[in-house]
Amino acid sequence: MGSVAATPEVSRIRRLTDGEFERMFKSGTFMGEESTHLMYKCILDGKQVAVFVVVAEEEELNYFRNKVKTLQNAKHKKIVGPIAYCDGKTPCVVLNLFKEGTLKDFLLRMRATGKDLDIQQKVRCSRDLADALYFLHRDHKGLLSWHRDLRPENIFMDNDGGCQLANFSISSMLRGPAEQQYRSGPYVVPELNGRGRELAAPATDKSDIYSFGMVLLKLFTNKTALARAEPAAMKEVP
Repeated sequence: MGSVAATPEVSRIRRLTDGEFERMFKSGTFMGEESTHLMYKCILDGKQVAVFVVVAEEEELNYFRNKVKTLQNAKHKKIVGPIAYCDGKTPCVVLNLFKEGTLKDFLLRMRATGKDLDIQQKVRCSRDLADALYFLHRDHKGLLSWHRDLRPENIFMDNDGGCQLANFSISSMLRGPAEQQYRSGPYVVPELNGRGRELAAPATDKSDIYSFGMVLLKLFTNKTALARAEPAAMKEVP
């Protein structure tokens, strides 16, 4: 595991006015959507950025507006955080745009072309993620905590062949810890697998470690963990 800076550097996230958002959004190209947000590629200050426009109820938006101000977290070279946000008419967060996209997108493209990462790049990505997760779990005066949503969609491929971990998820910015629901699927520790139900207990660092192991399985084999479909049958989770 790589070295970690002893004293974290605090970054300031730019707050966009409604006018700045509108000017940025004029250059927007739709990239995709999830249940909590729409994704666009835009231009901000002459640079391409990824913009996540939040889709939520008013109560959740109020929580988002408070939560986004707490994301001025300690910086680490392998952790990606928002570079700007808007909490006005159109709530959104803005990230640097990675040409290769997320780890999920990258692996899908590799599979479609019949290619695979070489072992050196897999090891490098593993070390990058381990370093970022170790840093995230350290107590930097309460600035950082558990990730809670570690999966290939929240991991970005560096332009130089490594990986970077997004230090937030939109879903975690819309609800308090007691209200969050965990996704079902291969990256969630079984005892916290939400499956549409609210959690009875909060996650811990061990929950993230399990998810990290499942990400490594995907990274090295391009397969996910097995889930029991019937008592006498097993199938791969898509």
